[in-house]
Amino acid sequence: VWTYASPGALLRDANLLVFFDGGVYLNRIPTATILDNLYAERKIGPTVAVFVDNGGVRNDDYYFSDAYDRFLTDELLPSVERQYGVKPVPARTVLCGASLGGLAAAYAVTQRPDVFGKALSESGAFWVRGRGTSDPEPEWLARYIARVPRSDAFFYLTVGTYEFTLAGKTTLLASNRHLRDILQLKGYRYRYVEIPGDHEPINWRRALPEGLIAMLRS
Repeated sequence: VWTYASPGALLRDANLLVFFDGGVYLNRIPTATILDNLYAERKIGPTVAVFVDNGGVRNDDYYFSDAYDRFLTDELLPSVERQYGVKPVPARTVLCGASLGGLAAAYAVTQRPDVFGKALSESGAFWVRGRGTSDPEPEWLARYIARVPRSDAFFYLTVGTYEFTLAGKTTLLASNRHLRDILQLKGYRYRYVEIPGDHEPINWRRALPEGLIAMLRS
């Protein structure tokens, strides 16, 4: 786990960002520099960011894992609060990830909207089937969101227009569009952005600043 804080800021009421695949968001995407620049330009408020790596068990952690969500709520957030004095509140707490990390962010927000108020998903792997269920069809999360009560969560989805890789009976692009439609029909707050690109960090880097502004606007 790596941490970041807006330089020179009072952090008691700061935004809290949690990035999955933390190594990617630190090394292949200059997220700390992006956050510095957005804060200096007053496009976002004071922010604490936590970059969490997966220790080689990425699929277990990010694939509809209630145990991982308990780690976030019961261990990670209390640790950040002790270190920085930030009191997490849902309206200022954002989960961010790409591919399976985007799926994990959206799932955690559906499970604990009382803790995580916002999900920023880049190229989210929303085509996947349910875990430990009898539902064999792809796009389990979209169907789950369609049938449970709506929360106050805010979803920001980005996806590349060339992400056509077949995944079972659907594509990654199509599954993102489908989830967008479900969010709209359910009355969620959301923003959906397609960019010309494929499933790679350079496109997540391009899309990240606008997503952060939407999530963390001061």
